[in-house]
Amino acid sequence: MEVPIELDSNEGIKTLGLLWHPLSDQFLISKRTCAQKLREPKNSPISKRIISSIVAAIFDPLGLISPVVVVYKIFLQQLWLHKLDWDDQLPSELFNQWMNVYLHLSQVNEITVDRLVLAKGQPTEIQLHGFCDTSEKAYGACLYLRSVNQQGEVTTKLLCSKSRVVPVKKITLPRLELCGALLLAQLIQKTVRALILKIGRILLWTDSTIMLSWLATSASKWKTFVAKRVFQIQELTAGCEWRHVATASNPADLISQGTNPDILKNCRLWWVGPEWLSQHQEQWLNTPLSRHPEPLPEQWEVAAVKVMVQCSSAVFITRFSMLSRLQRVAAYCLRFSHYAKNPSLRRTGYLTSTELRNALHTCIKIAQQEIYAQEINDLSKKGQFIYKNFHQHTFIVSVTIPGYMFRSHGPSSGL
Repeated sequence: MEVPIELDSNEGIKTLGLLWHPLSDQFLISKRTCAQKLREPKNSPISKRIISSIVAAIFDPLGLISPVVVVYKIFLQQLWLHKLDWDDQLPSELFNQWMNVYLHLSQVNEITVDRLVLAKGQPTEIQLHGFCDTSEKAYGACLYLRSVNQQGEVTTKLLCSKSRVVPVKKITLPRLELCGALLLAQLIQKTVRALILKIGRILLWTDSTIMLSWLATSASKWKTFVAKRVFQIQELTAGCEWRHVATASNPADLISQGTNPDILKNCRLWWVGPEWLSQHQEQWLNTPLSRHPEPLPEQWEVAAVKVMVQCSSAVFITRFSMLSRLQRVAAYCLRFSHYAKNPSLRRTGYLTSTELRNALHTCIKIAQQEIYAQEINDLSKKGQFIYKNFHQHTFIVSVTIPGYMFRSHGPSSGL
C-alpha cells in the first residue's frame, strides 16, 4: 500500500523513530520526550517508576542529543544507588535535582539537526573523525564526517555518538579513559560498516596522554584490565590514526559532563566539531600520538631476582660406574670447554694421554672439593686446617689462591 508524502507539509514525518521535516530537510526530536509524557495527576508523588518512564521515552538512536540524555542516565543511577522502590516518593534532595533537570526537558523539541552531512555537490574527499572523553560520572564518544567538494569547500557535521554512565564500582580515571576509547573503537567499526561511502582517512582524538601511551605499546605489557581493552582497541582501530587534542577542543567533553538542551542547540562545538576541523589539514593541530612520561600506571612490575642454586659437582662423577668411561667423558668436556674459550686452538681426533691425565686430576679435585669442603675453605682463608676427616687414604688437595698453588699431603692409614 502506497502512502503519499506531502513534502510541503509543516508537520514532521516519522522516519525510523525520528521526525523529519521535508521542507528544511532536518530531523526533529520526537515530541514524546516533552512534558506531555507525565500523564500522572499533579498531586501524585514523583517516583522512580515515573522518572524511568520519562527517561525511556527519550528516543535518540543516533545519539544526536547524548549530552542531554546522559544527564538523565546519571540521575537514574543515583536513584538506584538510594535503593528506592518503584513507587517510593523521592527524598527532598533528589526531588530538587530532578525538577532542576526536568524543567529543561521540553526544550529538546526545539533542537533540529540537518539530515545532509556531506558537502554540497560531489565530495572529493571524505574523512571520519572520532572523539572520546571521560569524567567521574560518564564517558562517551562522537563521530564527525568531514567532506571536501570540488570547489574546496570543507563541511563537518555530527554523525552519531554514544554515552555510558561510569560503573558503580570505583575505577581510576585512566581506566575510564580507556573505556571511552573502547566505546569509540566499537562505534567506529559499526559506523564504517553501515556507511555506503569511501572513507579516505579515519582519525581518532583524545585528551588522555596515558591512554595514548597504552595504545602505542603491546597489550602484554599492561595489567589484565588494561591489556584486554588495549588489545580490543588496537584490533578494532587497525589502520586508524590516534592523536591528542586539547580538552577545550574535544566535543566528547560535552557528553562526559552533560549539558542542558538550551545550551546544546546553539553549541557549534557539538554540531560541527572543533573550529580547526573545518580548515585545511595544514592548519590542524599538529599533535600526533604523544607518550606520557614514565612510569606509566597499570604496568607489570618487573623485579630482578637473583637465584643461586647449589649443585653438587660430585653428581657428575656418580653417574658413571667405570673409571675409564668417567675419564674419557671428562676429557671430552674439557676439550669442548677449551675450544669454546679458544676457537682458534681447536682440537680434533683421539684423546691424548695428557688430556686423559688432566681429566683424571679434575675428577679427583672435584671429589675432594665435595668431601673436604670445610678443610679446603680453612686452608684458603687461614693457611692451615685441623685434620679431622683424614683416616684411611693418602690424598692430594690443590687449593688455588691468587698467585699461589698449595699442595697438602694428608696422612695415610699406615702412618
